[in-house]
Amino acid sequence: MKQILAIVATLALYVGVSAVAYGQAAPYPPNPAYINASLAPIFPYRGTYYDPKQPGTGLQVDVGATGNAFVTYYSYDANGNTAWYIVQAPYQPSDEATRWTTGVIGTLTGPFYQAKHGQCLGCPYTPTGGAEVSPFTANLVWVNSREVKMTVGPQQWDFIAPNLDGLTDGDYLTGSWVVAATSNYTGYPKTATSTSSGAINLVPNTTPVVLGEGADPAVAIPASAKTYVAVCGIPVPSTVGLPTVVPRNFNLFCDETIAGIVGEVDIGSSDISMVGVVPLFWYDKATNRMGLEAALRQIVDGRSVLAIGPRNLHYDLYLEGPDSILGRGIVENPFYPNPYNVDGMLNAGIVMTKVPGPVAEM
Repeated sequence: MKQILAIVATLALYVGVSAVAYGQAAPYPPNPAYINASLAPIFPYRGTYYDPKQPGTGLQVDVGATGNAFVTYYSYDANGNTAWYIVQAPYQPSDEATRWTTGVIGTLTGPFYQAKHGQCLGCPYTPTGGAEVSPFTANLVWVNSREVKMTVGPQQWDFIAPNLDGLTDGDYLTGSWVVAATSNYTGYPKTATSTSSGAINLVPNTTPVVLGEGADPAVAIPASAKTYVAVCGIPVPSTVGLPTVVPRNFNLFCDETIAGIVGEVDIGSSDISMVGVVPLFWYDKATNRMGLEAALRQIVDGRSVLAIGPRNLHYDLYLEGPDSILGRGIVENPFYPNPYNVDGMLNAGIVMTKVPGPVAEM
């Protein structure tokens, strides 16, 4: 069970952060020679979307396992009567280089059709009169699993998936998760795949988060982001600001999963008191982004802090639903480069599924 998450165990060599602004170039460049093209695509959230700046219209999105998509746009005609438009086309997932450098996870383009002469409420069944091709073409660009920008001619919308539970998407992070991670190493001297899994509890973080020694401020976590840390057992308040757990026998499945995520970190510095590393999850409502970093637990000037940078295995996380998260990771500035940890290697995948919790000893 040691190092149960082998893929993210490589965090043992990094402590840092990257921040991809969707629609902008990432500050930390991937290494083109080590981009993994075999990771499964990231699909859009299936459900309802609306534009908070242009309320009154919206999208319904469904995507099949092979990428066949069915999208309806509910709108109005020039006379103010309701009108429905339909586009059926393949969802085109981005390759990893495009996703990382632009933030775009995939696109869809196709003509809008308009169905007419169907059944009305309270009326006898009437077969639809079919669908006619409209003069409009839909261009949809997903900049997040729950955000899509649609362009039709000169018109533009920025649709987001509303949180129907009255929460922020980051609130879903709190709780217990089963985590599966995969890494693919290509060309060293052979191709290899590592897959492993484990369980963790996530709780809100109350410890200050700072940039580590030598970290570039340009790649910091957004200041408005909420942060969460992984623990085992039942969390209780801590006088030093770090989540602690009730003294008890931890579930080794959870405890060793955390060990696999953070590993044994050596930041190569002698003037900082290192007291451990924790996986730091975060969500920023302003940019609609979610991520995962390795944070170094330090005592600085007598206070406890969590430091990020300059070394890390950073993950972009994508919320597919209240109980499902996907992630993609990149190696950042490894302290001990080796054939499995190359600077800029973009090859890691993580899948998280929420389960009843907390994860505890049975």
